[in-house]
Amino acid sequence: EKRARSKFVTNNITLALADLHTDLNKSYWNTYYCNTLLTQTGKTITARFCNNRWCTTCNRIRTAKLIKGYTEPLSALQDKYFVTLTIPNVKASALKVTLEDMRTSFADIKDVMRKRHTKIVGIRKLECTYNPTENTFHPHYHFIVDGSEVANEIVCEWLTRFPEARRSAQDVRKADANAVQELFKYFTKI
Repeated sequence: EKRARSKFVTNNITLALADLHTDLNKSYWNTYYCNTLLTQTGKTITARFCNNRWCTTCNRIRTAKLIKGYTEPLSALQDKYFVTLTIPNVKASALKVTLEDMRTSFADIKDVMRKRHTKIVGIRKLECTYNPTENTFHPHYHFIVDGSEVANEIVCEWLTRFPEARRSAQDVRKADANAVQELFKYFTKI
């Protein structure tokens, strides 16, 4: 039932995307036909999957694999914190440069913290949402890191590099099991 629901959602998305007639048309049609034929051999049921990012069925599988692969290393962290680093929304024309600035700024933060003998242990994910009312994009990072001091130091370093970002828009909170699941949701979000 869940698979059928996700397939229904995906088909509505991919048909609309296929109507755009872009270079990705073949991929959109691969997604449309993803998981349409189930084959049973003995007790094993198989299907052909497209593995495209916009396929909700494939994203559910991808999420499960990520959770399985990262559960053990993340459970080894003693004092998990969920951190969100944001900047103000940007127009589409500035998005590529902004994403590169964010990436290099975080690389600088890691380097500065390493020189201070502060090790960042955790996982990071970039998410970018769209505001259709303002026609702007909101790129931001989500992390799970080990230790509140590390989490707060990351935020302080971030704010020195992005002074236009509001302190109140950054978030540091103790991570629970739901925070770990939430992070993996961002990995496979359309």
